[in-house]
Amino acid sequence: MNKIKKTTLLWFAVLLVGGFILGHIWTKAKYAITEADGFNELEIAYERIINNYLNGADERALIEGAIDGMVKSLDDPYSTYHPQEKGEQYADSYESSFYGVGAVIKDNNGKFTIESVYKEMPAEKSGLRANDIIIAVDGQSAEGLTLLELVNKVKGEKDTDVTITVLRDNTELSFTMTRAEIPVYTVESEMLENNLGYINILNFAQETDVEFIEALNKLEQQGMQALILDLRSNPGGLVEQAKNIADVLVPKGHTIYEIVFKDEKRHISYPSEQKKPFDKEIIVLVNEYSASASELIAAALKESAGAEIIGTKTFGKGVVQVFQQFNSGSVLVLTEAQWRTPNGSWINGEGVEPTKEVKLPEYAYYLPITASRLLLNDSGEQVSLLKNWLSAIGYAQTDSDQFDQTTEEAIKAIQAKNNLEVTGMFDQQLGGYIYSEVAKLLESNDTQLDAAIKEATN
Repeated sequence: MNKIKKTTLLWFAVLLVGGFILGHIWTKAKYAITEADGFNELEIAYERIINNYLNGADERALIEGAIDGMVKSLDDPYSTYHPQEKGEQYADSYESSFYGVGAVIKDNNGKFTIESVYKEMPAEKSGLRANDIIIAVDGQSAEGLTLLELVNKVKGEKDTDVTITVLRDNTELSFTMTRAEIPVYTVESEMLENNLGYINILNFAQETDVEFIEALNKLEQQGMQALILDLRSNPGGLVEQAKNIADVLVPKGHTIYEIVFKDEKRHISYPSEQKKPFDKEIIVLVNEYSASASELIAAALKESAGAEIIGTKTFGKGVVQVFQQFNSGSVLVLTEAQWRTPNGSWINGEGVEPTKEVKLPEYAYYLPITASRLLLNDSGEQVSLLKNWLSAIGYAQTDSDQFDQTTEEAIKAIQAKNNLEVTGMFDQQLGGYIYSEVAKLLESNDTQLDAAIKEATN
């Protein structure tokens, strides 16, 4: 009996020790942070702040600060942390629609200007116009807000009201409108002369592939002979949608791209799953702002479909981010892999080289004027910029960095033409007009698109 008791006690001790060891191994595996060098300091710091900080501390804010700090320590511009509401906004940015007023808003050196309004949407119906300067939303001043913060104040729940106060020709006006569902279109298309189909992809969101296929089908029904795919200034987005588009254009079985994970432990190749051959010539337009998923498509079409790539070398973002949304709404965006072109090249920091380099006119690369105002006898870099912009839209300027009589006369002429107070002084409202005129010039003198049309018609 004693022997049985001793054996039982021995087995109990073995099981107890084994359970402790297994429990320790499981805990170490599941909670690796507890074994990290310095974790003890983190734990002590958290406890001391919570228990002893004079002004009190919010537990959630401390956790979010710790996560944000960890991500920032990676020194990776593409890995980010978006707490709660900002995380929801990040996830919403890939949705195919939202509730708002239907106005495109841009930050014009700290002044939020309406660039355009959508047809038949609340903004247009209420009377808002392009070039109106937003000064308040629901009575709250726009001063000090970021563009994202302002846009999120304009957005809201369906059928709720929002009041936008603007400055128009130095007159303050307020417009109240009811928010409606605003579709987010990421694809634009048209048929150019000589039956050249033109598709512009602005970025890759949830419905971009569907929009692209609809646009392509419509152009083919109209008798398209060749396709010009414009990816200029496309910052990227959802890789899956980019891959779905490449599936339509890249011959079946040809590689679109390859994903390589940490320490090259895993390689995944993505061949085209094309359902029917695409037998039209493809010309792709890119520039230095074409990045990520847009580079992925450009490289795939260049290397696996023999497409001409026209423009300037792309941005060079060859890494892949995965984003995880927590129950709180917060989002962690983390670089977890690199992608490579069909030929095995990693374009990160290098970009995709065009097959034919074509630059836009010089004025397309002018920097914006950051000075809030400039007037007679001012001088310096900002004045030089202003004179360049004025020259671009047809107002000849002397070759100096001096705000002289010719500069003042040019500004007075623009102010008179647009029924503005004729002061001869540059301000940001005038800057908005100059920028819009240069944008019109670029539309009529798009050297890159012209080169693509010439290539397609040869």
